[in-house]
Amino acid sequence: MSESAIPNYQHLLLRARFNSQRHYEIYSVEATDGITAEDIQEMFEASPQSAADTIRRLGHCMHSDRAQKDRVLIT
Repeated sequence: MSESAIPNYQHLLLRARFNSQRHYEIYSVEATDGITAEDIQEMFEASPQSAADTIRRLGHCMHSDRAQKDRVLIT
């Protein structure tokens, strides 16, 4: 993946803030040598939940609107 194909962080952050109903999560991850962008895409296609859990565990959270189960909402 070329650097020009990587979305601008500020653009992603604005999108997350103005679409809060979508519960965006933005993580940065660094892969070891030999792991390509295609490998990561295949990981998400093969097992999306497992891939997301792995990224949450190993990546650096830059932004999260993730809904929390323990949050109580009284309306």
